[in-house]
Amino acid sequence: MIFGNASGFLVLGFCLNLIAFSLNLIGFATPYWVKATSPSSITYIFGLWKLCKKSSEETVCQSTLNAPDWFRLVQSTGSIGFGCLLLVSSLLFFYVFILRRRNTIIVLICLCINVIAAISIFIAIVTFGSSNVQETFSIGDVALSDDLHFSFVLTVISMVTCAVAAGCLVFDYKYG
Repeated sequence: MIFGNASGFLVLGFCLNLIAFSLNLIGFATPYWVKATSPSSITYIFGLWKLCKKSSEETVCQSTLNAPDWFRLVQSTGSIGFGCLLLVSSLLFFYVFILRRRNTIIVLICLCINVIAAISIFIAIVTFGSSNVQETFSIGDVALSDDLHFSFVLTVISMVTCAVAAGCLVFDYKYG
């Protein structure tokens, strides 16, 4: 048996957690949280770590490390969520594939770390989504359109998947 003595809820929680981690990795690392287009045909792309200015001739990127406090909160809570997803993915891999006997303490620890990850990602999403990124970073132009982009959406999907994985771990803890 490939999953040893692991219950169906535990395996489902593990798979969902891997999906949440993969989506969060893409959303966390890529600079496509917001895309703003200006009247001068310049596109600004914001992420957690970079601000890029694209024109027809060139693309210039700069770091967002000198950002205001609310943006540092987004970066910090996003990093905590990412780290927790990495940790719980590793623990669940160990538990599902290597450990041959049931240990409810490991499931409970994974559940707690998963909940911390979901809450941290939620704080990052809400803080970022409720803030005006254009005012934070003086981009010089007034944007015609300002849209949340695919990295932000993947991070939201990652948070929801993480919460569902936590639910699977609750069912495994209770019924497994």
